[in-house]
Amino acid sequence: MSDQRIGDRFVVRQSLEDSKLGTLYRALDDSTGREVLLLVLAPSLAASPETLDAVIADNQRLGSSADTLLTVAHGTSEQGAWLLSEASAGSLLSALVDRRYKPDMMAIGRVALAMGRALEEAQASDVTHLDLGPHRLLLDDAELSTPPRVFGFGWWRLLPSYQAGAAAETFYGDPNYLAAEICKGQQASAASDLYSAATTVWALTAGKAPFRSSQPLMSLKRQAIEKPLRLDLVKPTLKGVKDLQQGLVGALDKKPENRPHVAEWLGLMAQVIEPWAAEALSEAPVMPAGRESSLELPAAAVASGQTLQLGSDVVESLQKAVADQAQVADMTMRMSTEDVQAALETKAQETQAAAEAEAQAAAEAQAAA
Repeated sequence: MSDQRIGDRFVVRQSLEDSKLGTLYRALDDSTGREVLLLVLAPSLAASPETLDAVIADNQRLGSSADTLLTVAHGTSEQGAWLLSEASAGSLLSALVDRRYKPDMMAIGRVALAMGRALEEAQASDVTHLDLGPHRLLLDDAELSTPPRVFGFGWWRLLPSYQAGAAAETFYGDPNYLAAEICKGQQASAASDLYSAATTVWALTAGKAPFRSSQPLMSLKRQAIEKPLRLDLVKPTLKGVKDLQQGLVGALDKKPENRPHVAEWLGLMAQVIEPWAAEALSEAPVMPAGRESSLELPAAAVASGQTLQLGSDVVESLQKAVADQAQVADMTMRMSTEDVQAALETKAQETQAAAEAEAQAAAEAQAAA
């Protein structure tokens, strides 16, 4: 076990990733006694406090998502600026992909459904990820015995998106999992995250990303124009692989307008998974430990280890989210795939209606002013 410290607050347990963003550690937070993910930012980023505040604000909007590990604080130490996120006990999903882990449909289903649920919550909150991949999913253990969790929402603010002619280290995201439109220098959207989710499922199943190359810009070019090989040709002996291929093909369309909405894809994947791993549909994600106390102030108080005392309305909202998850799990065990898809579509419609009502109210208020 490492005895390396970052500032006076963190003890490094493990280095998980070195990237253009910096170094990602699993660390012990002495101020809370909990293990956390700590991204020590590369000096070249020069991220302003306002940018880091915006990252935290994105994550605070996802406080009711049990499929997400929130980035909850930022600060500085002699090693540089850092971002602190909640943590699970296991490894990155990328570690399994790198060692050519051979998943069954239960494991694949857990990953697909966890990403779908996380993205559905994010889309409802108008939050994007834009670097979803195995390197941004954390397991609860060494394998995939439970659903993984997504982290890194809002980190896209740390670097600009790809523009034609940009060097590999200057734009945000891993080209192995970026959506085709981002690889072309075009505008990103929620549909971009869905493409990345489908590419992640493909990579987990195949044991490698579809366009992996030692040259990131080559991966970028191929991602923009080439279709991944059919999974039923890559892994012909996997039970359910033909159904899985059909579940991914729409989400992997190079044109974002042709991809399904997240709720639609989530329902489709439930249909794909049910005949082969029905148990995955009834697994309710568990809220990360300490969620209610982990949402910290994004400014100077963070560096000293102070925490935000959540208002009673926020606490009640989080408690309700936990109760709702248990209710959903109980209901899902008795629901058919058609019922699951109908429920997901209804929720998407309700979310859209609420967003439209909010926009109309804002417009009326502005007109009145």
